[in-house]
Amino acid sequence: MLLGDFPGMASEDINIEFHEQMLTISGASGISAGTGKLRRCEFDRRSLERSFRIHEEINTDGISASFDNGALTVVLPLMPAPVPRSIPVTTR
Repeated sequence: MLLGDFPGMASEDINIEFHEQMLTISGASGISAGTGKLRRCEFDRRSLERSFRIHEEINTDGISASFDNGALTVVLPLMPAPVPRSIPVTTR
């Protein structure tokens, strides 16, 4: 699981892509200190991009993300463990 805080961003400001075992999270805050409407801004408009190499044991089809009150959670589920099975032997 990946967790991140993104103050001043909305879910529409965040982009998550997966390509060739790399998970990339990028985005930009929608607030700009130069808009003239703000009296005080703790965080300037910023863009970000972080990339993470994803191990082959991760079920890439099951990757999901949620965003709540500035906190991003990306769930990286593991592939199910292989189950031993019997292989019948046939005669000709």
